[in-house]
Amino acid sequence: MFKARGFSHELETGDTSFDRIVYVACDPALPPILENNATIRDAVRAAFATGVTKIFTDGRHLWAYRSGEHLPDEFALNNLDVLRTAHDTLLKNHWAGLGDPFFWRVLFVESLVWSAVAYGVPAVFEYMDREHRPYFNWTQILWMGLGVAAAIFGLLLRLIRALLSGSSRSHRIIVESVVVLALGLPLTGIELTGISIGISTDRLPRACDQRSPVNPKPSDINVGAPKPITIWR
Repeated sequence: MFKARGFSHELETGDTSFDRIVYVACDPALPPILENNATIRDAVRAAFATGVTKIFTDGRHLWAYRSGEHLPDEFALNNLDVLRTAHDTLLKNHWAGLGDPFFWRVLFVESLVWSAVAYGVPAVFEYMDREHRPYFNWTQILWMGLGVAAAIFGLLLRLIRALLSGSSRSHRIIVESVVVLALGLPLTGIELTGISIGISTDRLPRACDQRSPVNPKPSDINVGAPKPITIWR
């Protein structure tokens, strides 16, 4: 789905049997190693054939997830040893660290997404703690806020696509961003709408009206003429 919509780019080695069973999401330094080393591709294929479902690194160790009730045999361990050697060589010679531009793009996207959500969440607790509600027509505020949230969601999604498209590592960040924005942006949109209406109301000229009760109660008549009610708007 991500590949079809242009959000992610699947790296291919040219080995059809390998590319068919393995999705490679990695730093730019790894694809040439996979393309030029059939031994590593064979080791990955053999690992998947023995029940391994995922192979990844955390920057220090090589991890392999395997399904099954039996311990891996010597053949499977030898395959993993080939991958471990390639992993250590890759970290030694090609580890980009903070020099990887993709890291900074991801950091920017994560900061933007979580900041957009964090802006609206405190407003929920603020309104719950108020004794008097600042608006009479909450339905209008709600629908306008959802519209604002939808517009912001579309703009942020286009920005995320522009920053992360073309990378094999972008799909997880995109999924996280979509989920977080879908849960938090409605609150942010409602908060922005409420603030906008409040600012517009504060800028209006103040006026004072005096109104007398239309049908005063008998108790009011006995006391005297009903006092006018002052309404500020």
